[in-house]
Amino acid sequence: MGPKVEGRMSKEKNNQMNSTPKNILVIQTAFIGDIIMSTPLFSMLKKAYPDAEIDVVVNSRHTSILSNNPYIRNVFGFNKSTNKIRNLVKLIRVIRKNRYDLAVSMQIHLSSTLMMGLGGIKKRVGSSRQKLLTHPVVFHPGMHIREKAAMLVRALKEDNYDMQTQLYPSASDRNTANQYLRNNKQFRLGIAPGSVWETKKWPKEYYLEAIAALISEADVYLIGGKDDLRLCDEIINRTPGGNVINTAGKLSLLQSAALIDQLDLLLCNDSAPLHMANAMNTPVFAIFGPTVKKFGCYPYQDNDKMIEIDLYCRPCSKHGGNICPEGHFRCMKDIRPERVVREVLAFKGNRG
Repeated sequence: MGPKVEGRMSKEKNNQMNSTPKNILVIQTAFIGDIIMSTPLFSMLKKAYPDAEIDVVVNSRHTSILSNNPYIRNVFGFNKSTNKIRNLVKLIRVIRKNRYDLAVSMQIHLSSTLMMGLGGIKKRVGSSRQKLLTHPVVFHPGMHIREKAAMLVRALKEDNYDMQTQLYPSASDRNTANQYLRNNKQFRLGIAPGSVWETKKWPKEYYLEAIAALISEADVYLIGGKDDLRLCDEIINRTPGGNVINTAGKLSLLQSAALIDQLDLLLCNDSAPLHMANAMNTPVFAIFGPTVKKFGCYPYQDNDKMIEIDLYCRPCSKHGGNICPEGHFRCMKDIRPERVVREVLAFKGNRG
């Protein structure tokens, strides 16, 4: 009887593992840009399993970026900044209660593993670098995050999937953003000079020089969050004329996305606005210093451009840092404003 019972139990387990999921949990608790780059995952999963409901766990500071997404049922915030263990335990209880039959993890952290394992989720898909998965996937070096998302879904169901990133500003978001737009039919240039990491910021003086050279050619819109307000205010105060509009700290994430949607071009660092522009199909020129394309967080649209230089010390780390490890910061300082201005004017000229 023993072998027969064991065989029956194995068969039941296999049937459970191969059954069509109805309740899916996606885990992506990284930075805003990473969340945006992961958004194709939701439409892919819905295409693979049309009858499934999809919930998402993200960093509690970034839940609003997924508002209005038609493929998502619930967005759960995970506060990793304070009382992380207690918040993780609470979240695991919610996960267990919801009885998910499939989890897709875009993270390799222990907290993600615990959410899936202690959450009682039988089918667990993620990077082969993560522990305790039923479907480990090997990623190739240099893959864009949206390509990794496609590989995770193809590990479950092979198909042709659209890898376009997606954001969904509401009509109200668009109305708010439109209040900042000028209707003089001038070239609209967005500039996002901020970043979480100091070494990812092209120098402020360089942005000032570039704006001074471009202000007669374009209306300039400064874009950023509350942490960028001081930097953008200083740029405004040191820029003559009135062709610079400061929206930093005044618009929500999706309102900023709505504004970016109305731009002809966005100039920025390797930061979240880059990925917002890609999601809104707005061309973006991104200045890369300490980071490089092989990290998988690059602009991917046809008219996009990475502005960078070859240097012996690049890359210094995946996220940059607050000071240059070599002390010279050449990865940014050697990208001169006149080069960036030429690139922007050439783009503008080609658009006619």
